Amino acid sequence: HKSHAPCLGSHAMGAPKTKWSVEEEDALRAGVEKYGSGKWRFIQKDAYLSSVLHLRSNVDLKDKWRNLVASTTKPEGFKFRALMPALLAKTKEIIMEAADASGGTAAEEEEGEDVIVIDAD
Repeated sequence: HKSHAPCLGSHAMGAPKTKWSVEEEDALRAGVEKYGSGKWRFIQKDAYLSSVLHLRSNVDLKDKWRNLVASTTKPEGFKFRALMPALLAKTKEIIMEAADASGGTAAEEEEGEDVIVIDAD
């Protein structure tokens, strides 16, 4: 008698994954700009931002920010998802501001998670 891994179909815990809207991405950028990377609970508790991000968990915010950061370091022309140039520029701007504030590098720190360091160059 073999044990089987649990089915992760429609019975999986948590809300089903939905594509991020531009409004949600903007709210996440605004939250990171206001509170900093890694301050996901503060972003979730913000009066305005929570009205936009109410369907997203702190892990969703962390993962989406990691992916947005990664999208800024891809070679020109590399597209794993269409990202409007203005949104890409805003994400890069937030990363650079964080780098300036931390003395040259922007780091995303989360308890129990790896630290991602992005050079300010």
